[in-house]
Amino acid sequence: MGKADYFIPGLPKERPLGIPFWPSIPLGVTEAYVKAYAPPEGLVLDPFCSDPDMLREMIEAGRRVIAVNFNPLAIFTIRACGLKLDPREIDAAFTRLADSPKGEVPLRIYLRELYQVQCPSCGGLARASYFVWEASEEGKKPVEKALDCPRCGDKGIFPVEESDLRPLQGLREKGPDYWYVLTRLLPRYESPSPLIESLPLVYTPRNLHCLNAIFVKIQALLPDRSPVTYALKLAFLLALQKSLSLYSEEHPLKKPARLRPPSRFVEPNAWLAFQEAIDAAKGLIKPIRFVELNELAEGKAGVFLASWNIRRLEKEMAQGRVDLLITAPPVLDNVYWPLAFLWAGWLLGPSAASSLRPFVQERAFGWDWYEESMRRAFRRLRRMVVPGGVLVLIGQALPPACVEALLMAADRAGLAPESFSFQEEKGELAIRLILSNPGQMRPPPSPPALTLDEGGLREIIRRSVLEVMNHYGEPMTLSQLRLAVAWWIASRGGWHWHKVKEGSSARAHFRRIQGETCAALAPEDILRRGGGKGIGLADYGSAHPPLTDRVELEALEALRMAAPAPFEELAEAVFARFPGPFTPSQELVKACLSSYGEELPSGAWKLRAEDDPQRRQRDRREMEDILINLGQRMGFETSVEARGEGTLFDVIWREVKHGKPPTLYGFRIESTAAFTRLFLLHPDPRPFRAYLVIPGGRASLVYFKKQHVPAWSSLPEGNWQFIKYRHLRRLAAEESIDRYSLQKIIGLDPVVERPGAQIPLL
Repeated sequence: MGKADYFIPGLPKERPLGIPFWPSIPLGVTEAYVKAYAPPEGLVLDPFCSDPDMLREMIEAGRRVIAVNFNPLAIFTIRACGLKLDPREIDAAFTRLADSPKGEVPLRIYLRELYQVQCPSCGGLARASYFVWEASEEGKKPVEKALDCPRCGDKGIFPVEESDLRPLQGLREKGPDYWYVLTRLLPRYESPSPLIESLPLVYTPRNLHCLNAIFVKIQALLPDRSPVTYALKLAFLLALQKSLSLYSEEHPLKKPARLRPPSRFVEPNAWLAFQEAIDAAKGLIKPIRFVELNELAEGKAGVFLASWNIRRLEKEMAQGRVDLLITAPPVLDNVYWPLAFLWAGWLLGPSAASSLRPFVQERAFGWDWYEESMRRAFRRLRRMVVPGGVLVLIGQALPPACVEALLMAADRAGLAPESFSFQEEKGELAIRLILSNPGQMRPPPSPPALTLDEGGLREIIRRSVLEVMNHYGEPMTLSQLRLAVAWWIASRGGWHWHKVKEGSSARAHFRRIQGETCAALAPEDILRRGGGKGIGLADYGSAHPPLTDRVELEALEALRMAAPAPFEELAEAVFARFPGPFTPSQELVKACLSSYGEELPSGAWKLRAEDDPQRRQRDRREMEDILINLGQRMGFETSVEARGEGTLFDVIWREVKHGKPPTLYGFRIESTAAFTRLFLLHPDPRPFRAYLVIPGGRASLVYFKKQHVPAWSSLPEGNWQFIKYRHLRRLAAEESIDRYSLQKIIGLDPVVERPGAQIPLL
C-alpha cells in the first residue's frame, strides 16, 4: 500500500438524464484510495453507501465490502444497479407494460395523448417534450410548449393554445392520484403532517397521473422482487426525479433550492422521461456480486448490502475488524431528504420509508445538528476500524458549511487527522478527507502551547490565519481560508483539547472567533480585501511563492520530466505535489498542462518543442537583443538590467525631455505566466509603462488567470500589458518603424492580429 495524501480528481461521470440527485463521485477515486489504504483482500466498510460505482471499484480492487445505509432508496438503487440482467429482458418488460390496456387503448397511447398538442404551423398533432408553467394569483397553468412537429418539421417553443389544455380536464391537484401517493407514504389511519401533505404537489396533476399509471402497471404486471421489476422501478425512480415541477425555466435540472415550484417552472413530459429512463437504466445496470455477512467472514469476495443505520451496524459488527472505511458522507439537504421520503414510500411502501420520517417532521435541521449527528456517527464507526486504520471521506459539490461540520465532527469524535484536500468551484467543494483511528482517544498536547480558554483559542486562530495566508502566497476566498485554518487547528489537536460542550457546535464557535479575528487584523494593516471575493495579506514580501505560480511550474516540470503520458496521469502527478488543503483547481491544472503540452496521435501528452528549456533561453536572449535594437531605432536611450531581487525589468527605454520627467518603458521577458507574485508586490509599476514579453503559447493561460486568479483580476487595466514574442520579431523585421509601431503589437489580442485593422497616428 502506498500513501495517497493528496487530491485524486478521478474522471467525471455523466448523471443519467442530467438528474442532479444522482451520485457524482468521479470514477477511479475510490479505487485509488482503496488500493492505497486497504490491504489485499482486506475488509472495507461504506456506512453511507449511495453510489454503485464506488462499490464496483472496491470489488475490482480485490477487497471484501460491507455497504449499509439508513436510506432505503440508496439501498434499492444499488441493488437495482447491481443486477445481472440482459437489456433485452428490460426492453421486453417495457413493451409489455406499454402495450397493456388502459381503458380502451394501450397504455402508451393513453399516456402519449396526455402530452399531445397542436402544431402552430401546420395544425397537426405533435408531442410536447415539456411545458412551461406560470404561477399567478389565479393559480398555476401552462403558458408555453416545446415541440418538434413530425408532420411539417417545425420545432421550438410556442404559446399554449386552448386546445392544448384539453388533456388537463378532469385532473385535479388533489385528485385520486394525489391520495393514492399519500397512501404509499403512511400506515393506514395515520394523519399526514402538513409537509407530507405537500409532497405529492411537487408534480403537476398531469405528471402525477402519468407516473401513477406507470407505477400501478409495474405493480400489477411484474412479479415483486424479480430482477426485471427492480430494473423498471429503477427507471421509474429516474423518471420521478426528472419529472419534478421544481426546476426553473432558466436552470432546468439545476438542483432545486426549495420544495415549492418557482414562478415559472418546467413540466417535463413524464412518459417521455420514463422511456428515456429505460435506456438510461440499461446503461447503469452492471453486475455486482452480493454476498451474505457470514460469507465475507469466510473470505469470499463481494458486497454485503443492508438497509441498516449506524446503531444496527454496530450491533452486528465486531469491533476493530474493518481495515478501511471509505464513504461519501450524507449531506444535510432540506430538499432532497423529504423527496427521498416521498420516492421511497412511493416505490417501496410506508414501512421502507419510515426510516426517513424524521426528515418530514415539522422541525428545521441545521448545520449544528448535522455536526453533532456526524460526531456521534464517527464515534461509533471509529470503534469498528482497526487501530491505525484509515477513514476516507469523499465529497463532491458540498456546501462549505457541510465540510466545516465534518472536520469538527471528526476531530471531536477522536479521529486523528491525516490529510485534507479540497477544490472550490462556484461556491461548492470537492473534498478528500483522510483520517485514522488512533486506537484510543487522543490526549491533549502536553504541555499545551496556550491556555485552553477562548483567549488561547483566539490566539491560535490568529496564528493559523497568518500561517495559512503566508503559505498560500496570494489572496484566497473566505471559504478557502476558513477551511484551511480549520484543518490547521485540527491537525494540531486544537479542537480536541479545546473542549466543546456536548451537543453544542464547534463550527459555530470557530466561525465566530475566526470572523472576529480577521476583522481585528484588518485595521492593523495585516489583512486586506483583494479583488472580487479575495482576502489577502497587506504585504506579501516574506510570503511563500503564490500557489497558482507554483502549480504552473510543477505542471511544466511534470511535462519536462515524464515520458509522453495520458493527460489524467500528468494531472495526478501535479496534484500529488500539493497535498493538504492547498489543492489547485482542476481547471488551473488543465490550463497549465494545456499551455505547455501537446497531444500526440496516440492520445499521450508531451512537452511542446518550443518550451524546451534551452530553446527558451535562446528566445530570451533574442528578445533582449530585439528590444535593444528597436529602442535604439526609435531614438530611445536603452539599457539592460541584471535580473535580481527587486529588479522589475530586463530592458528599459528612456526618453529624456528638457524640463520634463523622462518617459520610461520597462520590458520584462518571461517564458512562463508565473507573474502573480510580481503583481502582488508591484501592482502599479509607474512611472514606467510596463510590458511583459511572453511566448504566444502562454496567452491562453494568461487569459485564464486574468479571469480566475484574484491577484490578476483585481489588477487595474493597463498597469501591466503583454507583448508576444512573434510580434516583436515581426516588428524588428520591418524596414520602417516609428514610436507608434509598438502600439500595434501590445496586448493578448493586439491590433496586428485583427484582419484589416489599423492603428491611428497619435
